[in-house]
Amino acid sequence: MDRRPAVAGIFYPSDPEELSSMLEHLFLEHEHGPKRKPEASDNTLAVVSPHAGYIYSGPCAAHSFVHVPKVDTVVLIGPNHTGLGHPISVRPDGKRHTPLGALEVDEEFVDLLTSDMYAQKDYAAHINEHCLEVQLPFLIYAYNELGRSLPKIVPIVLGYQQADVAITLGMKIKEIAEELGKRIYVIASSDLDHYEPQPIVVSKDMVVLKCVESLDIECLYKSVFELDISVCGYGAIATAIDYTKRNGGKAKVLKHMTSGDVTGDYDAVVGYGSVRFYR
Repeated sequence: MDRRPAVAGIFYPSDPEELSSMLEHLFLEHEHGPKRKPEASDNTLAVVSPHAGYIYSGPCAAHSFVHVPKVDTVVLIGPNHTGLGHPISVRPDGKRHTPLGALEVDEEFVDLLTSDMYAQKDYAAHINEHCLEVQLPFLIYAYNELGRSLPKIVPIVLGYQQADVAITLGMKIKEIAEELGKRIYVIASSDLDHYEPQPIVVSKDMVVLKCVESLDIECLYKSVFELDISVCGYGAIATAIDYTKRNGGKAKVLKHMTSGDVTGDYDAVVGYGSVRFYR
């Protein structure tokens, strides 16, 4: 079953030319963007990328798609904002359409992921969920810029984000990739702290990003819950950390910013971070 865009024209432009032009601006010209084109970087294992509207988090997200590996499959993981569907929901088949083209679900990978884990094949959690959708135009743009064929995808939406879920998921992703002999990388979709004054958000985000850069899952969960940091996709981030550790990788924060850096309103901002995990 194919999936049409749910937030095109809301979170990002629905017109292909307008969307391509905006992405080019975010990569090359925006003051908070990377000011460079995507480049081949096959030692990239995973990234963290934000998922707000492009005018807010797009410049930060562009940093996450500068270092692009040549892979067969991209595993996309994000939090469930709608409350619909299975708690660990994997979209099983079809194509994910965007204004820039479509990406095909890797059914072989999905079959193995849902065969002996508590992840389940499910459509409902993905119907109106934006967190994975907003990553897809960036992904397509980056691969097109490099002249590479588009990878398949495995879309995962987490209603349960406990540490044991993330660690099991990281383990299974690595095992399945090795079993199938496929090159993969992981995109963890998450914003950081939400709707607090700029100084508080920046302070809380720095705590989180320090945990992430240290590949410390325990630190991440302890910080999120004890300091009341509203990171929406902490389970997705923890999965990326676990997958990276299993592959002997490390992490580097590429960019941090807030919505206030774009709007000039610093009273109640949302934090965004770009992190690259690599060998």
